[in-house]
Amino acid sequence: DFALRFPQVVNALVLSDTGAKIGNAYFWNARIERIQKEGLAEVAKTVIGRWFAPTYAKKFPASYQGYYHMLARTSEAGYLGTCASLKDADLRSAIANICVPTLILCGAEDASTPPALSQEMRDSIKGSRLELIPNAGHLPCIEQPTLMAEKIAEFLKVHHG
Repeated sequence: DFALRFPQVVNALVLSDTGAKIGNAYFWNARIERIQKEGLAEVAKTVIGRWFAPTYAKKFPASYQGYYHMLARTSEAGYLGTCASLKDADLRSAIANICVPTLILCGAEDASTPPALSQEMRDSIKGSRLELIPNAGHLPCIEQPTLMAEKIAEFLKVHHG
């Protein structure tokens, strides 16, 4: 959305684990209602599982619990506002207007914004490139930080000077 609203300040774009349209109104309304009924700490127990590759919790249990606590302690009002924004956001028709070099990164095991969403963006943004990050879920910056940093640095070296 930023690149579309302010194209004069965007020279290159890196999109990570996102989509032009994430979920649908039914999904987001159900999550909002569940949070209002059960609280964010309870809902975070299932949400956090979608953030990481299935093996992450077993390999790094303390880190996994730390991220759960971070999410559980997030402002409930802020999280609900984010859910409402995502429910209404649909950039599928607009992203074809992005005209800058674009790198799309996605954890190969992302359950929150699956690789199919990244593939749709790649197909819509002319000249964009998609790179799947192996052994990573929704947060490859945590699960594969070196690989992710290398891919971003390589892209920016070519497209941003």
